[in-house]
Amino acid sequence: MQVTWKNMGRVATIATIATSAISALTYFVFLEIRVRNLEAQTQAILTMPPPGNNDHTSVGQGIEGACGDLAIRAAELRAEGSGVYSLGVERIMDRLGCMDIISK
Repeated sequence: MQVTWKNMGRVATIATIATSAISALTYFVFLEIRVRNLEAQTQAILTMPPPGNNDHTSVGQGIEGACGDLAIRAAELRAEGSGVYSLGVERIMDRLGCMDIISK
């Protein structure tokens, strides 16, 4: 086989496609790992009692418990006059679909 510009172009095209495929695969694998880590951190935050406030017990397990704990935290923040912070907690509750779970 003789080395020509035509053959070099084919080799370069194949190498480019292979490199692109490997790069895309690597990107999506690492993206999946980052998403799993964020989900684990979010779950830990949702099930953790508020710092410095150990006078109430957790409502339950899973998403129902997390929604109940968030509702308690939002009520406590409203009672303390921290309306801006309670809106943030309520926004998280809305994104998790807690209003549907709590109303059942």
